Amino acid sequence: MKYLLTLALLLSRIVCFSQNSITRFSLQSYSPTSDLTDLNQLDTIFKAKRLIGIGEATHGTHEFTLMRHRIFKYLAEKHNYNTFFIEADYGACQRINRYILGEEDSVLAAFNEIKFWTWHNTEMLDFIEWARIYNQSNSNKITFVGCDMQFIDDDYMELKRFLPDSIIKQFNVELVLNELNNSSNDSVINKRFNGWMDLKSQLLNYPIFANNPSKVTHIKAIEQWFEYKKQKTFNYNYRDSCMAVNMLDYLDKNQEAKGMYFAHNHHVSKTIYSHKKRYSKKATGTFLHEQLDSNYYSIASTSSDLTFNAFSCINDENIFDVYHYIVKSKNYVESIFKSYQDSICFVSANSIKKIDKYSMVLIGSVYKQYCNEYKSSTSIQLQEKMFDGFIYIRKTKETDVIPFK
Repeated sequence: MKYLLTLALLLSRIVCFSQNSITRFSLQSYSPTSDLTDLNQLDTIFKAKRLIGIGEATHGTHEFTLMRHRIFKYLAEKHNYNTFFIEADYGACQRINRYILGEEDSVLAAFNEIKFWTWHNTEMLDFIEWARIYNQSNSNKITFVGCDMQFIDDDYMELKRFLPDSIIKQFNVELVLNELNNSSNDSVINKRFNGWMDLKSQLLNYPIFANNPSKVTHIKAIEQWFEYKKQKTFNYNYRDSCMAVNMLDYLDKNQEAKGMYFAHNHHVSKTIYSHKKRYSKKATGTFLHEQLDSNYYSIASTSSDLTFNAFSCINDENIFDVYHYIVKSKNYVESIFKSYQDSICFVSANSIKKIDKYSMVLIGSVYKQYCNEYKSSTSIQLQEKMFDGFIYIRKTKETDVIPFK
């Protein structure tokens, strides 16, 4: 009898511990301060990857942010993960990275340099403070790396920190870069781009850039911003490719790095999006998968009862508010997850039959958009191998936003 009970227990848990046969299991919490042992069930995935992308169906969601903090904490403590890639500008994250690594600074002032409202909340601030404390007593140092390149004023601020004023003036850095962020004037951008290319070659010969990969990456991110502005029609595809290039470049320069990529679900996915009325594009995760193959693992976070922060754009006016979205259609993959009766669970994508028959919630930083004759969508059609797995949280609430100062 004892043998039969033991055999039954083992058979019941095979689904949780075989990487190829994981289907579903409950998670006990999304809180990073809770016991983490339930995440042992994901060890067969975690220990074999170089980079794990964990997305979110909506920005401004309390539980999604905390769950990624919880998972990264486990990854750092159990599997020596040490790099937190975030959908935010490289230059904007450098000051926070220095703070996490021990530099004395005002955390709020450093935090304020990240221009994305999506990360500007107490949940993310708690993660930053945890990472700083972790680094004080661990040799496996955590780094906070922005992989995006949508802004330019943060790059200018960062250059001013490590370049002497005489160099700033000599190379006309302020003239070339400052006050460009919101410019849509093609002639101005092209003129400044030509000035930047001349400036770039001079800066790279400056001693501080020698043998300093971080500073060289910063220079590259500025050039990416100019190209992003010049791309126009294809800038979203270009932006995703840049985020992938920046992460891959970091991993190549830091062979000991193992990371988690923190972004929206569509960025971490591994697919090509085809638009009937617009151009097709690859998501960041597709570029990553092409280079890292099985060393990249993509997880979508979603819910069937969402409360979240977002902007709406109505009659050319941007309104920031708390919104609610409930999945009612059985054609959504969230309806499958809801039927499991778990408050929180992990589900393997390959366990869902005919996954391409389902849609999934996909809401960006703008939830309701009726500006410029464009209406934002709230879902996307799933495709085979778009994600490797899903984290489902039955009900969510909005993040605790920290106002910009």
